[in-house]
Amino acid sequence: MGIDDREGLLERYRLLVGRVDAHARRVASAHAGQLRCRPGCAGCCRGGLTVSPIEAAAIARRVSSGPAPPVGERILTVLDEGRDDCLQLDAAGRCRIYAARPLVCRSHGLPLLFDVDGEQHGDACPLNFEDGLDAVPPGDFLNQDTVHTILAALNAAWCAVTGEDPGERRPLDEAAPRAVDSVE
Repeated sequence: MGIDDREGLLERYRLLVGRVDAHARRVASAHAGQLRCRPGCAGCCRGGLTVSPIEAAAIARRVSSGPAPPVGERILTVLDEGRDDCLQLDAAGRCRIYAARPLVCRSHGLPLLFDVDGEQHGDACPLNFEDGLDAVPPGDFLNQDTVHTILAALNAAWCAVTGEDPGERRPLDEAAPRAVDSVE
């Protein structure tokens, strides 16, 4: 296995991201009046988020191939005030790495389905679907267990190639450039 295996695995990760994004677009279109998620809505964007090694690699690759993230004062403000905002937010509360954001960020706000002790449960951001999730068709829920299973398999294959620990989690702010590093 070599560099080509890494590229193939990153392409499979991008395909998973594409499928999640397509689902999100479809659900957003079908439920536009019930979704409050908009640029600058950053209530779920909290610090301390970690990503798997394959996600860290995909984010780093995507961020390094695009324009440099802006150096903003929001990073310093967040640190100085001791707030728990994600360090990837700009002064307007928008994600500096939006195009490269991890899967967990891509699914925020959507109706989610997940297993708890053998039972399926639905959930969504409390700002969305204020009347509840009962009227949401089953196909509009994103099955988090399926997404996590696929991501775990891709990450395990990635780590087999790279020699990394598949159980390792990396802080999101280490996976992408941080504006605070650029300030003296």
